[in-house]
Amino acid sequence: MKIQIKHILIIIAGLIALHFFALLSGMYTCENPVTCSVWVDNIAHGVGGVLCGMIWILFLQTKKSKWFHTKNTVFFSTLLFVVLTAFFWELFELFIFTFFTDFAYELALYSPSLSEAGADVISNTIGGVIFAVFYILKHKNFV
Repeated sequence: MKIQIKHILIIIAGLIALHFFALLSGMYTCENPVTCSVWVDNIAHGVGGVLCGMIWILFLQTKKSKWFHTKNTVFFSTLLFVVLTAFFWELFELFIFTFFTDFAYELALYSPSLSEAGADVISNTIGGVIFAVFYILKHKNFV
C-alpha cells in the first residue's frame, strides 16, 4: 500500500487532538517540573516521528530513480529526515518561547529544559525508525 496524503492528514488531525486533549486536561502541568514525566509528550513526539517518516517516504514514492528505492537509502534517509525535522522543531519551539513566551505557555509549545528537548528528538527518532523498519519489511520487493 502506498502512502497517501489522506493518511498524513489523519495523523496530523490525531496529533492536534492529542495535544489539545493533553493541554485542556492538564496532562502537561506538573507540580514538580524536576521529577515530572510527561509521557503524553513522548507519545506525541513518537507519532510525530512516524508522521515525518510517512512524509519522507511519500516524497520518495514520487522519485523515478532506482537509487531512491533501495532499502538502505529509504532507511537512512528517513532516519536523517526525522532527526533533522525533530531538531528544527525544537528550534522552532525555542523561537516561540523566546519571542512569544505567553503564547508558548498557553499552548505548551516549548521544552522546559535541554534534556527534555533531547528526549523529544529521541522520541521522534524512535517513531521514525519504527515506521521505516515496518515500511521496509512490508515492501520486500523494494529494490
